[in-house]
Amino acid sequence: MLTTTFVSQDLFRGYYLGGRSVEPSLDVSSGAWDLGYWSNSTVSNRVQGPSSTEVELYGSYVMQAVRDRMSVEPGFTLYALPWGPGFYGIHRASVELSLGLNFSVGGVQFSPKVYDDLVLKVLTWELNASYAVPLAAAHTEIDLTASYGADVSTFVSIGAPPGPKTWSTYWLVQAAAPFRLGPRETFTIGWCYTGSAFGEPGAFALGGHPVSSRGLVTMSLAVKL
Repeated sequence: MLTTTFVSQDLFRGYYLGGRSVEPSLDVSSGAWDLGYWSNSTVSNRVQGPSSTEVELYGSYVMQAVRDRMSVEPGFTLYALPWGPGFYGIHRASVELSLGLNFSVGGVQFSPKVYDDLVLKVLTWELNASYAVPLAAAHTEIDLTASYGADVSTFVSIGAPPGPKTWSTYWLVQAAAPFRLGPRETFTIGWCYTGSAFGEPGAFALGGHPVSSRGLVTMSLAVKL
């Protein structure tokens, strides 16, 4: 699947990285395997460092835990900032491992996940839920998605001991509608509201610390190869 996506703002787990961005991606799946490439280029309101062009390589494998009811999905993501100062102004690349569960309850698909960034030393817990509302008259559906997560990080500088632990939380709600343009082409338009809070006292603990939230529009064209 070859996809080109336009986003009105570039955000990662609720954290603002830049303004309008273009995000091409290529995803290849076969059976339980899924491999892909994704990149982001910010075209407006660039922030020095975070707005550097980012490249990601990712993969996952779905294993049935309870046949047709629950699956386990280990995966990985390789993040790279080949141009610019890098993550924290130090690291050009980072590797994040993940482990997720997939199951449904009453038509709602749940996907709790845990992520472990081996380079940036960030451990993340995340709960995702999705539900599709059919719109037969419009020949589409409304795909509803909600996410809530928390992470703890320890700033790592080359040659220096780890710093103090820092907690943050983030959330996302999204609605998207796909429209079939042809036998292989699908256009999807969506709206997303996402935010984050930093300096929390612990996991999932909202303590009135600095909060940033934003709404954004997404548009994508996907072509099956």
